Amino acid sequence: RAEAYTAERLEKQLEEQASSFINDPDRNRITGETAQVSRIFRWFKGDFTQKAPSLKAFLNQYAKQPLAEETEISYLDYDWNLNETK
Repeated sequence: RAEAYTAERLEKQLEEQASSFINDPDRNRITGETAQVSRIFRWFKGDFTQKAPSLKAFLNQYAKQPLAEETEISYLDYDWNLNETK
């Protein structure tokens, strides 16, 4: 983000970041019929489903193209390059 997180705006900022991340085609590939999502959603599924009944329900809160009920979720390989030092 190009701004600091603040207590007054934290929920809105986190919602915006969730939407941005989920709809980013470099990180997730979601259509109504297919869902290839970041492996982070697999590793931390419990965090994403604390307030949502399922991962699909969580994703549908933010996905521009909501997932159909029968859509299977698969997980993309994680890009560890972010963690590499240069």
